[in-house]
Amino acid sequence: DESYYHSIAEALKGVHEILVTGPAQAKDEFKAHCARHDKAVDKAIVGVVTSDHPSDGQLVAMARQYFLKHDKMNGQA
Repeated sequence: DESYYHSIAEALKGVHEILVTGPAQAKDEFKAHCARHDKAVDKAIVGVVTSDHPSDGQLVAMARQYFLKHDKMNGQA
């Protein structure tokens, strides 16, 4: 739903690095929406990762691990 994706993108404006994750195609649809309609948010999306309903703790651990690798790859470690 484009209006739903737009409301999420609006809430994310100003965030510098975004990791999009989830179990199905919605994460890819959101990324595509941002590429078409919310360029600033699209630019901030550093990764799209498939995950199968992680717990809050698993999600935090995944994000920490992802951003640690991302920062190292970009010379920010």
